[in-house]
Amino acid sequence: MLTALVTLITCSADGGVTVQDEGFSWRLPDDVGFEGSFDAGVENGDWGRGAAGRSWTAKGRDESLWQLTRWSVPRVAKGLTAKEVLRRWRSSHGCVSTILDGGVTIPGATLQFAHAGSCEGGDVYVRRVAVFVGDGGAVVYEFNAVRFITARDPSEPRVPLRTSLDAFVRSVELR
Repeated sequence: MLTALVTLITCSADGGVTVQDEGFSWRLPDDVGFEGSFDAGVENGDWGRGAAGRSWTAKGRDESLWQLTRWSVPRVAKGLTAKEVLRRWRSSHGCVSTILDGGVTIPGATLQFAHAGSCEGGDVYVRRVAVFVGDGGAVVYEFNAVRFITARDPSEPRVPLRTSLDAFVRSVELR
């Protein structure tokens, strides 16, 4: 079976960019530029067997990266909790990560949470996960705000990643 992977990118009269795809519309703030999209493939990792993903990436002026990934999950583990998802994440990513309180919430999600951490290479990230469970499985959205430590002079001013993540989540409308 062939499926069309179509991302529509439009520019409005005010110069803003909107990225649209199945299930969402993403209005990029003026200081964030769209980088591209890619097929994340099918994996048997964080979300279980046969999870198919697609990602869209944008970069901010402070060199932070926003990555939106949508996973189509055929079967969802019973009793899925933030703690269980984070356990799976830690076992396959080798990152130090802790759950965050607060932040922008995503309406209608069956499960959602945020966590922050750092990777061995020195990169830091914050991430909000929203799971929408239906009869035919689930759709999972991962909002990742990442900063690559070596990308810029650490003395340059930057937006805190938690603030960046909240702006990111607010800029996406899930349908």
